[in-house]
Order: sequence, then C-alpha cells, then structure tokens
Amino acid sequence: PPPHPPWSAAMAPNTCLAASLALAGLFGGIRGELPAAQDPATWDPRQPGPFAVPKPVKFRPCSSGRAETWSVLVQVPDVEWNLPVLAWVNGFSATAEMYSLFHSHIASHGFAVVGLDIPQTRTTVEGADARAEDVAALVQCITQNGGADFAAKFRAAGGDAKASFDVADQFGLIAHSAGGHAALHMLDRIGCFRARFAALLDPVDGLDPFGLEKGFLLPVGVHPEVKLNFTTPVALIISGHASEAPHYPKALRWPACAPADRAGMHWYASLDSPKWLVNFSDFGHADLLNEAIPHVFSDHICASGPGASTSAGREAYRIGLAAIVVALGQAMLPSVPLAPKLAQADFLRWLEQPATALAPLNISGVSAAGPAPVAGVCSRCCTAATATVGLPWSDISTNALMV
Repeated sequence: PPPHPPWSAAMAPNTCLAASLALAGLFGGIRGELPAAQDPATWDPRQPGPFAVPKPVKFRPCSSGRAETWSVLVQVPDVEWNLPVLAWVNGFSATAEMYSLFHSHIASHGFAVVGLDIPQTRTTVEGADARAEDVAALVQCITQNGGADFAAKFRAAGGDAKASFDVADQFGLIAHSAGGHAALHMLDRIGCFRARFAALLDPVDGLDPFGLEKGFLLPVGVHPEVKLNFTTPVALIISGHASEAPHYPKALRWPACAPADRAGMHWYASLDSPKWLVNFSDFGHADLLNEAIPHVFSDHICASGPGASTSAGREAYRIGLAAIVVALGQAMLPSVPLAPKLAQADFLRWLEQPATALAPLNISGVSAAGPAPVAGVCSRCCTAATATVGLPWSDISTNALMV
C-alpha cells in the first residue's frame, strides 16, 4: 500500500495542502517492505533506524563545469524506495568522512545523506561566497534531470541498484560550522533548490574562525532588524561550549571555533522563517566528529565540553544531534519510508521539548515559530510551491523552554 503522510489531514493548514502532501506520498511509491507501524509513545530517533546502511559510496556527480572533479560521499538505507535526500555541507577544512557515524544514524531512518566534499584550497583562496557557489554547483548536479543522472552515477560507483532519489520534492540541507554559512548564503542569495528545511549545527558566519575572510552574510553581532531572504524552515542546533576558545596563552589570541558574534543568536535573530533553537549545553563545536578525530580537534583547535569527556558521552551527543535531524526530516518530508500512525507533533516534540525528549543529555532549548510562509515572500529564490509547503504553523508552540 502507498504510505500515508506522517501527520493527519486535520492538522494541515488547509485541505489543498493536505491533499498535495498525500499525493506526494502516493507518488513517492512503496516498492519494498516497511517496518511495523510506529507507536508515538515509544518511537525514539536515538535508536538505530529500521534499515541497514551499507558502506558509503564516493563518486563525482558532475560531468562538467567547475565542480567536475569534486566528490560526494553517499550513505543510503537498504530499502527499495524513492529516497528523500539530505545534502550535507562540511565545516572548515573537514571532509564528509569525518562525520560518517553521524550520517549513518540518519540514513538508517530512511534518508539518503549526501556529503559534499569541496576542496578547501579553492574556497580558502576565493572566500566564503565562492564556497556557497560551490555548494550550489554540487546541489545542481544532484538535482538536475530529477536526480536520474545522480542515481545512475551512484549505481555506477557501486551503489545499491535499487536505490533512487526524490530530489524534486524531498530535499533538505544539513551543515556544520562554516558549512552553515554556505548553506544560508545559498538559500539567501542563490536559490532555495526546493529545500524543505535546513538543519544547521553550530553555523559560523564567514569562512574561518579567525575572521580573516570578511565575506560575512550578516553584520557581526546580533541584528534582528536584518532579515535573511528565504522562508525555508530552519533548526539551529548549537553546542554550549562552541563560543569558547581552547585554553591557550592569551598572547596567542586563539579564537573560538564558533565566535558568539558570528554564531548562535547571530543567525537566530535574523531568521525570518519558521525556526527552532536547541542548545546541547555540555558539548563543544567539534565533539560530533567521528571517534578517532574529536581528541585532536577538541584539545587543540576547538574547545570541548564536559559531556564529551568520555567516548560514551561523545556517542550520545552524535546520536542526539542525529535524532533532532531525523525528527525534523520525518516531520517535513512526507515520503520518508516510515510506517504511518505518527502525527507531525510526535516528531516535532524532539525539537519543541528537547530537554525531555533527549534526556539525560544536558540541553537547553527554545522552540519558536517565525511567520507562516507566504507565497512570494522570498522574491529571489522561493517558488510558491516551496514557500507554502510545510508545517501547520498555527499549531507550533511559541513558548520558550529553558532548562
């Protein structure tokens, strides 16, 4: 049978939207077995998803142009399905492989996670704006021709022959650190690429923590009067120690990896779209990286947090971050291969009530909604179809939850 949307029609803002979401699920089509129906009381995105995740596949998705030699690292669930796609943008000087444990957990819940590996040497020379253009170029290669070219290259590189990708309607963005600048710059000034949502982990304005490259998207500091020009819903997921510098002698002037005047509320105050803010209070900027990496980054480049003092703590943090992304993706992308019976609110409680849902991690959260998306608000990038599809905004609590 075709999958139902993961929320009831009664919750949709209007019957036309409810019908369109139902049709999106119908045409997404089921070509394999789904797991048993989920119980809202027990569904937990921190647990491994119902699908096995084969070894990542690395290949070059572009056949020409400036991105021809760049690679993507793709992790997909083992299910015959037209998969929703989450494009991942690395932090400064990082590679997709450094985040593979985080990506694998998300993929096990029914998403194709596509890590974009852009050579740091090019963007270091040309600046933050160029990095956003590079991300857009790779996204264009992924989404062109309805994703058929991307799927063919994925299979040719050894990927699962039964996998296909729904890049037309089921597309989201995830990014970390300076990758967040690239994602937001792309949405604000280049194009929305029909992204249904963006989940940004400690996004930093600019290209480097020193601020040597001055291509900032917003004025330094917090300026709520300056609004970003898109209506894509955004989950801003920050770490409590990201704005702290490692304990070096002051004479070195070593910066924080996510300086307070270019991260956190710097972005949140200027988002004019539906938005959430979740703060993992006990962790640092690089604590989500694969287990072999955080010691180097946390001890010598980015400040770590007390929650990451053990391997188990770092694993819990990675899974907690992935759970937020999974919950948001399940809420926003109606063709995710998950059995029905979960309402949208069941997914969103992981963002609305993070301290409860993600216990025992030390988390503070603010759940808030910006204005409801209206067709035409984003004159430079959002189409009417993109701008009007999403959550029933009137049902989102705007109460702050601080723990």
